[in-house]
Amino acid sequence: MLTFHFRVICILFFAAISFHSQKALSIIKVMTQALTSEEQKTPHQQAEKINDKWLKHLWSVSDKLSSAHMERTTNNVISSFGITGCLSPLLLGMGNDTKKQAEEFFQCEGKIEEFCYGMASQAEIFQKTDAIGQTTLLYLNDCFNASPEYMKKLNCLVNYMPSCPSLIESREDLSTQEFMKKINELVNEKTEGNIPELLSEPFSPFAKIIAVNIIFLKAKWADGPLKESYNFTFEGNSCPGIIYEDVRVATINNDIEWSIASLPMAGDCFVLLVMPHKDLGNKTETFKALKDFSLEKTMESLHRSQITCHTDHQDDDSLSELECMLGNVYFRKDTPKYVHRNKYDVHFPKLKIASENSVGEILVKTKQLDKPFGKDADFSELSPTLTQGSGFSLFQLTQKATFLVNEDGVEAAAATYASAGYFCCRKEPEKLFYNRPFKLYVVHKNAAPLFEVIIMENPTP
Repeated sequence: MLTFHFRVICILFFAAISFHSQKALSIIKVMTQALTSEEQKTPHQQAEKINDKWLKHLWSVSDKLSSAHMERTTNNVISSFGITGCLSPLLLGMGNDTKKQAEEFFQCEGKIEEFCYGMASQAEIFQKTDAIGQTTLLYLNDCFNASPEYMKKLNCLVNYMPSCPSLIESREDLSTQEFMKKINELVNEKTEGNIPELLSEPFSPFAKIIAVNIIFLKAKWADGPLKESYNFTFEGNSCPGIIYEDVRVATINNDIEWSIASLPMAGDCFVLLVMPHKDLGNKTETFKALKDFSLEKTMESLHRSQITCHTDHQDDDSLSELECMLGNVYFRKDTPKYVHRNKYDVHFPKLKIASENSVGEILVKTKQLDKPFGKDADFSELSPTLTQGSGFSLFQLTQKATFLVNEDGVEAAAATYASAGYFCCRKEPEKLFYNRPFKLYVVHKNAAPLFEVIIMENPTP
């Protein structure tokens, strides 16, 4: 039995929950089993499976968002699936150049509606597992007139995920403390306390549409609690560790050689640990390698590699290496050399991470998806009056996420919100702090002074 000590780790969990370590600058992502050999013509058919086309979209978005969020050398966790789910109702309202940029970003040229419905179908797949839940909320200001065509698209989106709690509601109190409290309470409930507060202040009074997406994962390890890894170190520092025994590990060459270990969880989920096969020995090189790591290239390579395996139910079949890694599959003696036949005891650290990411700011900074946030944004498919130059745009796109791994399993949550309204009204006021000595007067409206106060030191000791 071989033993694998992971110093630089990347957990792959579908929809990309990713994080980096300040020491080893690793990425973590999560992935559920959602593979099929059947070709689906549209996402309208059989939400129980997702075809290669939609998987490719999700892998690509994961790469773009996880890489964009690796600008700082700290631990970080994101859910690209949660970000996409939050944006989907707004993507359906984009038009012309704004829509074109979104289609390029999500690689669905001319098919933005089909893409959004496909993502909703995938949410339905997740919802039917025992481990994952998703909630989608869309609030419109009661004075805002969305087109009937847009409302029809929204209802269609919700219909693709009938098992997911969803809400489309018109309200007049979007900018109030009460509405903020309502959202925070709902997020706290849906994430079982992992994200107790999504919002720290009310939405802008100029916001006309608010979208909220909540994802919660809670899965135990498939074979029960893991053993502790005593004297475990991460980049030379003592750290609580755990051991997953008898793990299948594959090695692939994608620019550099990567080791990928598959850890089964209950509820059709897997954690994939990914790290350079050899220690690069240099923090800068390690960071660059992890930033450039492509889930899309890796998954396509594994998915295309046909190998001969057998399962409990079939003696011989041609399955992809990815399906073998993510299924109850045993390698035959004639398995190609690039797939490890040996199993490993994988040692990795316990994790407890919480992050808040201004996703919109990153998309604008990198110019990957900046048009929806600009003054020339086009939301003409949301309402005919919201053409380029109308001043209507996205204000915010922010996500809070948590990620916990211990001997019992994995618990992760992501809550994402986006708000949109009129750009011309949304200039944030400048701030003036009376945080040095000042005078205060109370005067009547006719300017007659009543009180005079001089503040020279801490006024509330």
